[in-house]
Amino acid sequence: MQRLNSYSSAHTPSVPQTSRLPSDYTSRYSQAAAIANANLNAASYKTPQPIEVWSLNDAANAAIPQDIREQFQCDEEGRVLFFTAPPIDTETLATSEVKSDLPLGHSVSYLAAKADRDAKVREGRKRKAERELEVAEKKRREMQAERVDLQRVMNESLGKALMAWEAALERGIKGEYEMLYGSAEAERRMRESLRH
Repeated sequence: MQRLNSYSSAHTPSVPQTSRLPSDYTSRYSQAAAIANANLNAASYKTPQPIEVWSLNDAANAAIPQDIREQFQCDEEGRVLFFTAPPIDTETLATSEVKSDLPLGHSVSYLAAKADRDAKVREGRKRKAERELEVAEKKRREMQAERVDLQRVMNESLGKALMAWEAALERGIKGEYEMLYGSAEAERRMRESLRH
């Protein structure tokens, strides 16, 4: 702590100590002043502007023929000037933007590519709808075939059931006639009752 106090007291103004201030007040004040000075120096530093114009040395400049040097900007001593960026003519840019009657829009190639893509998307949707329709039609045909098969099975089952019921009924009636009239007489009586 003493090392910090001796360092900070050398770089900051001293604060007179009074009996009312705590003993470490000066060290805290010195630290705050050092931080404030460092921040102030960092904020006020301005980086130098980058060089925007270059010129060749005299020997290199003399190697350029005079008729070519006259076509370019030169300094007072006749050296050709080289710029790091092309000049921006803001007046021409401003007037060209105002005078432009062309509406803002996409390029023809972009619009053609977009139309091609939209056509492909529509074609894809159409193919998907056709596939879904085919699947639905196939499912409908399968269900109809199953329904026909089920109806055929039901008809066969019903026919068999009716035949079995008829045979059981015939056996039951025959059994009753046999009980009433005996086995020899039952057959004749049953035929007579069926005729009437």
